[in-house]
Amino acid sequence: MRKPIHIFLKIIAIICGVLFFSWTVYAINYLVDIITYIRINWMTIAILIIFLVCYGISRIKRFNIFELLYKRRYLIIIFLAICQVVFVLLASAQAGADTTGIFENVQGIGSPEYFSAFTNNYFYGLYVKAIISIVSPQYAILVQELINILLLDLVILFVPLHFSIYISKSASHKSFVFLLLTLGINPTFISTYTDYLSLFTASLIFCFSIKILHTRLNLYESLFFGIIISIGSQIRITSLIFIIGLVIAVLLNFIKNRPNFRHISSKKILSIVIIILGFSVANFTTNYVKSKKVIPYTENQTKTLLYYLDLGLTSTGSNHFELPSEVLQYGLPSSKINEVVKKDLRNRFKNYNVKIALNKFRLGYEAGDFGWQAERVINEKNLVRNKITKSFIDSHIGEKVRKYIFPIDKTHLKYSLLLQLTYLVIILNSLLVLINISISNIELDRVSMYILITVFGMFLYFMLFEFGRSRYLISFWPMIVGLSILPKSKNQKKGLS
Repeated sequence: MRKPIHIFLKIIAIICGVLFFSWTVYAINYLVDIITYIRINWMTIAILIIFLVCYGISRIKRFNIFELLYKRRYLIIIFLAICQVVFVLLASAQAGADTTGIFENVQGIGSPEYFSAFTNNYFYGLYVKAIISIVSPQYAILVQELINILLLDLVILFVPLHFSIYISKSASHKSFVFLLLTLGINPTFISTYTDYLSLFTASLIFCFSIKILHTRLNLYESLFFGIIISIGSQIRITSLIFIIGLVIAVLLNFIKNRPNFRHISSKKILSIVIIILGFSVANFTTNYVKSKKVIPYTENQTKTLLYYLDLGLTSTGSNHFELPSEVLQYGLPSSKINEVVKKDLRNRFKNYNVKIALNKFRLGYEAGDFGWQAERVINEKNLVRNKITKSFIDSHIGEKVRKYIFPIDKTHLKYSLLLQLTYLVIILNSLLVLINISISNIELDRVSMYILITVFGMFLYFMLFEFGRSRYLISFWPMIVGLSILPKSKNQKKGLS
């Protein structure tokens, strides 16, 4: 069975390679747009010089800048956290769209049917309500932003640690720097969406999955893993892509190595049972809270899977206004939503073409700022002043910082330039890894196989369902970084064997 599996993985690698090539083209085009609109001055030149010097130094084997930075990772993270906290104090703001709706609805201000319609935001609603009940509404945004910082910085630390154990030490060094320069300095952490809760839970699921491919989880880890799967999938359903990828990778590896059911130990079976138990307990707890109406919720009114498929096939992949007006209402039964959407899907499939698909792909993947400029959910009008932030926000430094970071005019493009350059490096590295897998005769190890299958699952999901905005990539970004740092030769220690 080794040869069919080998061919199957090569086909996936080729498909992903084509998609990453398209991704690279759109990212380069976006970079050209930034440079075209940017005002070339000393700051722009400085960013380009620093980037080129760092890249040049990294190519000199005697001086490994990645290893140097990784050895000082705790000092770097402390410095980063201080900068992030200062930035939050200078620019604390309530993001528009869903966040505003959730913030109002948990306080009983908005529509009582909101969480019944958008069940995917229910867990996040509980999270916001808990924060408000502890610190009061005027400080709730600030607390969420500080929690985002904590979760983000933990991800930047523990993901490279797992790469060090299960891929290679050089992979951990590079991944730390890549995560630092793409997520660490990205201003989206002040957006109080579910992105960073999803990033944290998805990264935990990803790291646990890598560990499972090499060893068995103990009982406490298994229970925690099951709970995290439940929480992660309630925050954002895309977390299940990591689990589906894990199941497929385990099955392929099992078949490839001449299956013998007698080799499956009772401890492994017990571990699976504990994972399912943890998942069930967490789900049961959420359902119990729903029944107690902690926040308003009515059964059978949620937007269905077909609704999100219809949304994914709109011109941008996320344009709600192109859907039938009837399904945009709250309080509509799920059965009625499906009935209306089915009719709309027939027409949408008839009119769907390559141009629409490519436009959705471009909007979803081109920007290294993860939608910071495109969505513009943060601006001066959204600033949240309280006793802690007011003096910082109203200061001259605050105004200056926001001018360079907020997507108000072309000034912020200098910052976008840095983000786009590091983003492009990771995509190009991923493309090279996929080319290597496609044209060489090497056999993938378990981790490489898992990452490849899960990346393919990510592409497949976003092709079908709601996308058109690159912030949805945030929760997958550590995995994409993992793909980009897989060793490119079979002689290296733990990557492609």
